[in-house]
Amino acid sequence: MPSEMGFILRTLDQGCDLATMSALPGSPSQRNAQRNGFHIAYTRTKWMRG
Repeated sequence: MPSEMGFILRTLDQGCDLATMSALPGSPSQRNAQRNGFHIAYTRTKWMRG
């Protein structure tokens, strides 16, 4: 189990019921998060000058 999942499980034991994360749309990080039970709550666009 990745250390991040162990951290999440420990927080559940302490009564936490909410976890957040961020990832680029369509990235491997997004897919991994969804595979581990996270769901997209909203999408935010951030702009920067090129």
